Amino acid sequence: MDELRVLSIYEGFFSGGARIVHSDVVLGLHEGGQRHAVLTVNGEMYREETRQRMEDDVCYRSLTAAGVPVTSLGRTPGTPGGPETFTGPELAATTRAVAAADVILSLKEQPLGLLNQAGLPRRRSGRRRPPSAAR
Repeated sequence: MDELRVLSIYEGFFSGGARIVHSDVVLGLHEGGQRHAVLTVNGEMYREETRQRMEDDVCYRSLTAAGVPVTSLGRTPGTPGGPETFTGPELAATTRAVAAADVILSLKEQPLGLLNQAGLPRRRSGRRRPPSAAR
């Protein structure tokens, strides 16, 4: 059986929240032999008046130390135009990351603005429809 390639998409790295749990799961699965990668929209985040670069985040350091590739689109929160105005280079980087994955996991709903962009590779659902639904 071929190796399953999984891409997780984060809004960004910052202390606290569901991202810590998700990063722990990714680490465990990666260390168990699965291939995982992370794409983050923002290269830094702001929380409660604090700026945090992704390279300073404990989860980022744990993931990269374990060999999980982490790529950033390099955005910062508050980028003019919001998530619906991704640039050509940002969409190209996303297309490459998505094309290299069999499964895409979105951490919460924040990255959906990126994933719903026209032109990105689409994935079919792995669920099969019953014969009666195929009519």
